[in-house]
Amino acid sequence: MYNVDMPDRLVLPEAALVISILNSLVPSRFKPTDSLATLFSQLMIEEWNIQGDFNGYYEACTPDSCTYTQVQRLNIISIITTIVNLAGGLVITLRLFVQFSVKFVHLITTHSRN
Repeated sequence: MYNVDMPDRLVLPEAALVISILNSLVPSRFKPTDSLATLFSQLMIEEWNIQGDFNGYYEACTPDSCTYTQVQRLNIISIITTIVNLAGGLVITLRLFVQFSVKFVHLITTHSRN
């Protein structure tokens, strides 16, 4: 027995650090000579069964929506593309504005002459 509250009074013996598996006939991913530290580092789990049951989750929780966020740094190509698109949009907007302004000024001058 090891007293966890008072480790200085009852020191864990060195032999207790290597405890063999109780039943060596049962297949295990651990070796009989593995230490407790090895067993604890693997949480004493023989096999991880990772299976996501998303249908069960959605039936139980019924969320209104499902979203996720993807964090990504901008690279130079996307920055250049954005700047070129912005400049192109500004050029088109200014071209339309100038055309309408010229037509409006022409309309006013012809109206004032008549």
